Amino acid sequence: MKKLVWIVLITLGIIRIVGWQLERVLNRVDRSVKLPMVHAKARKLHFSTPVVDCHNDTLLFERNFVRRSSIGHIDLPRAKIGGVNLLAFAVATLIPFGFNKDQTNSALPDVLRWFYATRFSPMTLMTPHERAVYQAGRLHRLIRASQGGLRPVLRRSDLDQIAGGSAIGALLGFEGAQAVGSKVENIELLFALGYRVAGLTHFHDNRYAHSAHGLSRGGLTPAGIQLVQRCNELNMLIDVAHLSPLGIDDVLRLSRSPVIASHTGIRGQIDNNRNLTNHHVQEIISGGGVVGIGFWAETCGSNRPEAIVDTIEYAVTHFGEDGVALGSDFDGTITPSFDISQLPVLTQIMLDRGWAETLIRKILGGNALRLLHEVLPP
Repeated sequence: MKKLVWIVLITLGIIRIVGWQLERVLNRVDRSVKLPMVHAKARKLHFSTPVVDCHNDTLLFERNFVRRSSIGHIDLPRAKIGGVNLLAFAVATLIPFGFNKDQTNSALPDVLRWFYATRFSPMTLMTPHERAVYQAGRLHRLIRASQGGLRPVLRRSDLDQIAGGSAIGALLGFEGAQAVGSKVENIELLFALGYRVAGLTHFHDNRYAHSAHGLSRGGLTPAGIQLVQRCNELNMLIDVAHLSPLGIDDVLRLSRSPVIASHTGIRGQIDNNRNLTNHHVQEIISGGGVVGIGFWAETCGSNRPEAIVDTIEYAVTHFGEDGVALGSDFDGTITPSFDISQLPVLTQIMLDRGWAETLIRKILGGNALRLLHEVLPP
């Protein structure tokens, strides 16, 4: 019996260690890339501009966001060093085993169930809807623990307060409408808990919409149509990142409000199933929406900051300067060449290319804030 107890304790300890070390592998920073030096002019421009990052997956991980960490890409101290004013926290609630950008089977076991088991998290046994509820509470606990360093963004007036203040705004969204659960009416609860961004799909199909990476590549389901309409009524921003082309068509046809593609690249520049077609980028932007450019190689061809600016430049050249933003996907199991504390390197590169300061300010945060001012509840 003693032997069995020791075996169980040692096994649990190993699982715990594996869980805590896993993020070191999943969210690395590629330090082999030499970053440009950020000069005084770029720093002045960057820190005098409201900066918005339209997508991160930090809530997947349980490290203390309020304290500086050597793990991952983002935490509150590093976000302040990077001059960020608003962070969009995305909640992933289910990821099928073997998920990939080309074809993901929603019937396969849930990777997150195993991942949460390594952390001894209560989310191990929860449904996607219950996980969304839990993560909303967790973000609110982080906000309280930040003692004024982080504040929720729930309505338009919150945007004005974070733009010139010391607190960083926290915008909460779900990534995949499986978070809503079996009834469209559940969106009311998520809204009440602080969710303001509705990502309709992640890597797999769900009862509301089909993913660009799923099996059928269909559009919105009847329940998905109802969900879009209810999001419009609630003043929730709809996110079409990961959504199938037919699904994007449906959303653009149905939604009374402009939409966002929070973290993506553009197929006209880098052609793969993760990126949006030029047609959809044009439709989103011409409808008043915003496209957030991701920071990883699959979206931009390279993880170098110059490649990210190349993609931003492509978007501005082809679709105009009023709908392009930053959508890092930090802490989303990507390997960028810098973390959020080094975000001013992008401002330096844009200045080096001779971009007007008005354009740079739009990219850094102006376009995203304009969209949020239009869509969020008054």
